[in-house]
Amino acid sequence: MVESEVPAELRRLGRHELLLPLASGGMASVYLARRTAAAGFERLVAIKVCHPHLRLEPDFVAMFVDEARLAARLHHPKVVPVLDIVETPVLHLVMEYVRGGSLAALTASCARAPGGSRPMMLRVIADMLEGLHAAHTARDDMGDPLEIVHRDVSPHNVLVGLDGIARLTDFGVARARERIASTRPGDVKGKLGYLAPEVLLENRVGIESDIFACGVLLWEVCTLQRLFPSDSAATSVAGALDSVRSLSDVVPDISPALDAVARRALARDPQQRFASAEALLDAIEASGERIASHREVSAWVERHLGPSLEQRESALRDARLDASSPPATSGVVASAPSPMSAPSTSAPSPAVNAVVTRRPRRNVALVALLVTLMATAGIAVVWNASDVPSDTPAERPTPPLPERTAVELPSPEPPAAPEPHEVTPPLEPAEVAPPASMRRVRRRTNTTSMRYRPESI
Repeated sequence: MVESEVPAELRRLGRHELLLPLASGGMASVYLARRTAAAGFERLVAIKVCHPHLRLEPDFVAMFVDEARLAARLHHPKVVPVLDIVETPVLHLVMEYVRGGSLAALTASCARAPGGSRPMMLRVIADMLEGLHAAHTARDDMGDPLEIVHRDVSPHNVLVGLDGIARLTDFGVARARERIASTRPGDVKGKLGYLAPEVLLENRVGIESDIFACGVLLWEVCTLQRLFPSDSAATSVAGALDSVRSLSDVVPDISPALDAVARRALARDPQQRFASAEALLDAIEASGERIASHREVSAWVERHLGPSLEQRESALRDARLDASSPPATSGVVASAPSPMSAPSTSAPSPAVNAVVTRRPRRNVALVALLVTLMATAGIAVVWNASDVPSDTPAERPTPPLPERTAVELPSPEPPAAPEPHEVTPPLEPAEVAPPASMRRVRRRTNTTSMRYRPESI
């Protein structure tokens, strides 16, 4: 049962803004969220949150941590990666968002409109087997095998995207060598309709039990029916112990080779099943049945899940608009337009109105501050001018000029004419008389200082 909306306490989890509920199970719910960062970075992710009544259970908290640790070690395009695990304010996993739907939704849609879906279903099974084989053969940083067993291979844990690729998800109940949580005696984990007989009877888990679950999936996608219709423990045990109907009994046009593959994968004895998911994939590809391409699967998903995906996209747009709407601000009063003002063709945003309203106030305050500073500076100049001493050069009285007395200077005598046939020796540079205009005239004054002026004075 999927929730109708995101709970109020989960609307914001750190950098993630939860927008829509996607799925809900017995232990957790998955939400579509928006992850934001600096410079306008934005990405859609899936957030898995444990149910409130299980958040205080140490076993379930350990399972969440184990799922994140195991999925972080798996790097394969057919496995949904876990991007992060966050403990506050609520323990949650951050996973990659697959834009598409589950294999369960596709099977239900194809059952309502059967015909021509087997090649696409086989491609989905092939992709899922690739991801499962990557989990079975994963190793740690030291090169030691992790020994991962999924234990919950089912249609709800296979996601098929609009890109035509199927991905395996939900390693919450997976068994591995490095798990923190351990299964208590008597606890059986996984969906009853896909559990192997040894799990139901002996609680013995291994790669072979995952192969049995894959055989159930293969039988169901080819017949578009449930192999074990009831999820009760008694019915599941009885069905697993009884002989399973062959594919040819339900689908007459199935190839005998694919029928044999399904019977071997569903064998009661684990040793008679395929040794690995890769071996099961090789047998399906060698059966002669046509397997569709990823492009064909993409169109098939769009045809069957298009309406539901459009509803999700519409709800996502509404949720993003509601989340991006700014809250009502208090203390900012928008000025009403004047009746005489011309009508505006576009209404400015509230932020623009607030800026336009406050800008003139800042200018008036700035002008008032400048006027006050200028007046203060003028008063300081006047005050300093009144305190300047009187003997400063700016205010010292100019003394009267002394009376000038004209002094008669004798006119210089003309140089004597040289004797005839007498060579006049050259004058020394020091004895050359200066021009009349450069002669110095001594002027007597009532002071002891001597001043000079040109002869023309």
